[in-house]
Amino acid sequence: MGVILRILAGKFGGFILGAVAAVLLGLFASLWVVSADRDKWRDVAGKRLGELQQCRSNVAVLDGALSRQNTAVAALKADAEKRQKASAAALSDARRSADGLRQDAQRVLQVRPGADQCASADALIIGSLSR
Repeated sequence: MGVILRILAGKFGGFILGAVAAVLLGLFASLWVVSADRDKWRDVAGKRLGELQQCRSNVAVLDGALSRQNTAVAALKADAEKRQKASAAALSDARRSADGLRQDAQRVLQVRPGADQCASADALIIGSLSR
């Protein structure tokens, strides 16, 4: 301890004390700046946290909307497939019916009228009604 006091009291003592004071002042100043920066960044982080929470809320809303949309699309697809099957069945029935009508038309076209055209027409009409 006595050595330190002798150095401080000697000719380099003022210089050493000035240097120590300058270092301590610099340290306190940097702590004050770091503290101000810390407060500034804490405020920025608080604002960003609010934005992040809003973003998460928006994502949840969008997820719900997307889920509803996907459900609606799946329902529309199922309905379209159902209508397509019904249309295919109706087309098949129409073709079968058309085939029968074509055969009837061919039979009518193949009938040759006899000498009495009225009697032939009556027979053709009566024959078509009985089928």
